[in-house]
Amino acid sequence: MRTTPLEIRQKSFEKGFRGYEKEEVDAFLLTLSMEWEKSLEINRELKSKVEYQEKELLKLREVESSLYKTLKTAETTGSTLVEQANKSAELILKEAQMNADMLINQSKYNAKNCIEEAENKAKNIIEETQDHVKIANRELKEIENLKENLLLDLRNLSNDVLEKINKMYSQANKKQEEAASLKRAAQTSIFVEKETEIKPQKSFFDSI
Repeated sequence: MRTTPLEIRQKSFEKGFRGYEKEEVDAFLLTLSMEWEKSLEINRELKSKVEYQEKELLKLREVESSLYKTLKTAETTGSTLVEQANKSAELILKEAQMNADMLINQSKYNAKNCIEEAENKAKNIIEETQDHVKIANRELKEIENLKENLLLDLRNLSNDVLEKINKMYSQANKKQEEAASLKRAAQTSIFVEKETEIKPQKSFFDSI
């Protein structure tokens, strides 16, 4: 008969003279029931794992049987397949060698043509570049000559402009001097007029 954790917790004992302490017994029974419950839980988990492992083992045995049958079949046909594979491999190697030789020859031919074409293009590019350089040098010389002519024209133009500015400045100075002279003359004239105005003479009676 199995004892459950609940039965352990609820177990009661008759009291006797100078018997065990009830609290200690209850505490022990509680601890015992908890440990027993853990043990039962572990037992259930182990039982579940065992059942799972047994099922997996059964599956593995079925797979093993299938593999065994497959291996037996493979053993009966293995030698034939190996022989056929060797023959196929030899044919593939021969064909691959032939294709490789053809590719190598074709690559050499293409490489030779590419090199010749590249050399011709490089030669043409060099000749065209030399022609462009010659043309550029001529244009550069023309530009330098044009630059010198423009600088000479600019110098002459600047000299003419400076000369005209100097003349205009001189004329302006003369006009300013003339204007200043006229202004001084006008001021002098006004001053003289004010000084020479007829003042009223005092009468004989005014002096008495």
